[in-house]
Amino acid sequence: MSISEETRHEMYSKLEEVLGAQIANTLMEHLPPVGWADVATKRDLETQVALVRGDLETQVALVRGDLETQIALVRGDLDAGLARVISEVADRLRAQTLVLCTTLIAGMGVVAALARV
Repeated sequence: MSISEETRHEMYSKLEEVLGAQIANTLMEHLPPVGWADVATKRDLETQVALVRGDLETQVALVRGDLETQIALVRGDLDAGLARVISEVADRLRAQTLVLCTTLIAGMGVVAALARV
C-alpha cells in the first residue's frame, strides 16, 4: 500500500490537530518521502557494497597488470641501454689499451735505440 500526498496531508492535519504543529512537523520529517518499498534495506546496501567491491577488485587487478607490463618494458629498455653502455665502454677501453700498449712499445724502442748510441 503506497501513501499518496493526499493521505500524507490528512495525516499531518490530524497530527497537528491532536499533537500540535511542532510535534506534527517532527513526526512527518521522520517519514520517508516515498513509500516504504522505495527505502533501501541493509541487505540492499550490502549487495551494492559487494558489487562495488568486486568492480574495484577487478579494476585494481587490471591496473596492477598494466603497471607490471609497463615496469617490464622499462626494465627491458634499461637493460638494453645498460648493455649498450657496457659495450661502448669495453670498446673504448680496448682502443685505449691498444693505444697505450703501442705507445709503450714505441717508447721502449726509442729508449733501446738511444741506448745503442
